[in-house]
Amino acid sequence: MGWGTEFSVNAYLSRQIFKNKEEVEDAIKEKEGQVQTDRELLLMMTMANPKDLVEEGEDVLYVTRNRVNDTIDDIISEQRELTLLYLYLEAIDEGTAKIGDNEDESQEEN
Repeated sequence: MGWGTEFSVNAYLSRQIFKNKEEVEDAIKEKEGQVQTDRELLLMMTMANPKDLVEEGEDVLYVTRNRVNDTIDDIISEQRELTLLYLYLEAIDEGTAKIGDNEDESQEEN
């Protein structure tokens, strides 16, 4: 065994309920597609003529900077969610995470 830091964490996937492992895997594929699309958009922005990215009369530097920053923020957010989905899938495989409709369980408790 190597050396490092071990920790446990409780994660919450907001507004997402998965009924089976395949739904989690589908969500991962969808999120990976979104990340790839945003990475390609960022690459296109770096290769484009800045004046092609803005409307006439807009400040090229300001608009380009904002679009790049927004795309980077989207990628970071998508990567965070993707990491949680991967951790959830791993926990399902290990048997340490529940899978199914949590709403039914909470209604049964009331």
